[in-house]
Amino acid sequence: MASSKRMYPRRILALLPVPVLLYFAQPNWPFFLTGVAIVVLGEAVRLWAAGHLRKNQDVITSGPYAHVRNPLYVGTFLIGFGFCLAASGFSPPGIYFLAVGLPVFTAVYFFYYLPYKCRVETARLERRFHEEARDYNETVPSFIPRLRPYPGPKHSWRFGLIFENSEFGTFSAVLFGIVILGLKLFIEFP
Repeated sequence: MASSKRMYPRRILALLPVPVLLYFAQPNWPFFLTGVAIVVLGEAVRLWAAGHLRKNQDVITSGPYAHVRNPLYVGTFLIGFGFCLAASGFSPPGIYFLAVGLPVFTAVYFFYYLPYKCRVETARLERRFHEEARDYNETVPSFIPRLRPYPGPKHSWRFGLIFENSEFGTFSAVLFGIVILGLKLFIEFP
């Protein structure tokens, strides 16, 4: 397993809520459809980003990276937020995803996960690519995309990079989650 994909305690802790969400989810149509739309948007952003990402080759400034430094994290946030919403319902336990799950997920994401990952990524890029990375990091926002693209080198999106960047696993997990929540709309699980 690649070092970046090892199951560190922090990664295990981050994945722990997933089976809980799927088990206790009580989706209803309005929340499910809205949440799934957000999940699909998040995965589309991740696929777009993964198809441009050439790790450790240079500072990536094409595709979504021309507008935001961390499009994979933007996509991850949208996926997590969307799943919390899709699992929600108007009565317990579904209402707890709305009342507790969404605020807790959002707080942990913006106050712990995103700052930590941005700090690590920024430092790694600047160590490797020096002034080019420093200029990019100072110009392009971390999370909220800018409208005008960064004027760096542009590369075409490549389908094969989705597999090289391990995004197919995320895509499969997202699809599995949508199917399970969708089934819960029709089937009463024990």
